[in-house]
Amino acid sequence: MITHHVSQHGFGVAEVPAGKIRAAIFQAERIIASVPPGTQAVDCSPTKHLFVHGVYAREVFLPAGSWNTGKLHTHEDLLIIAKGRVTFYTENGATTLEGPCMTTVKAMTKPLVHAHEDTWMYSAHVNPNGHTDPDAMERELIVPCEIGEVPKCLS
Repeated sequence: MITHHVSQHGFGVAEVPAGKIRAAIFQAERIIASVPPGTQAVDCSPTKHLFVHGVYAREVFLPAGSWNTGKLHTHEDLLIIAKGRVTFYTENGATTLEGPCMTTVKAMTKPLVHAHEDTWMYSAHVNPNGHTDPDAMERELIVPCEIGEVPKCLS
């Protein structure tokens, strides 16, 4: 839950339920997806995939100034910021990370991510079934939902 409030008397505290923050992140995803192609487009290089000994890893490049949303993962995963600086906004608050650093991302977390600098991120996931296809891994790791749609399990 995020607590923050500004009134005529200055800063105070107001509770914002996690569900409302999560809904706002899904709304941001709808807005990002609605930007017409070619309009203020940024070059997010294609995601690179790597499979090795029961591990699935991805490399993602986020250009400076870009806003992105992450997919909803069913399991906790490892996140490495190799270079750059990003802020993750979730129902648990905001966290700014600067590379090089390593952390974890909790399961069922839907982040809104702002890249302050060109950023290279890597995530690693357990791959117990030995998949070698990114689409097969996504079916196993990601909660299915349309862009901007809050899944029933979160509403």
